[in-house]
Amino acid sequence: MENALKRKPMETVISLDAERSESENLYNCVGGKSVESEYLEKERINELLGKLTEVQQVISKMKMEGYNNTEIFLILNIPSSTYYREINRIKTTLEKYIA
Repeated sequence: MENALKRKPMETVISLDAERSESENLYNCVGGKSVESEYLEKERINELLGKLTEVQQVISKMKMEGYNNTEIFLILNIPSSTYYREINRIKTTLEKYIA
């Protein structure tokens, strides 16, 4: 399971002006994100997760942590058909709010 986790960046670029378009490209080129961008991204993710059921939230968080489909439904001890039905429901729900 440890190998399933995706690698995460080792460091974060801290800048108060990274939200400006001319400097944002620089941070994207060096592979970092501003603290402000990361904070806003996390807030948006939490807001969207709040629209999901508890099971859907667990599935989504595990996907974001890098677990694959098989690992998730085995860990959660649910049938694969239930898992894939929940994935489709997650997609349908999120499509309503991400447009």
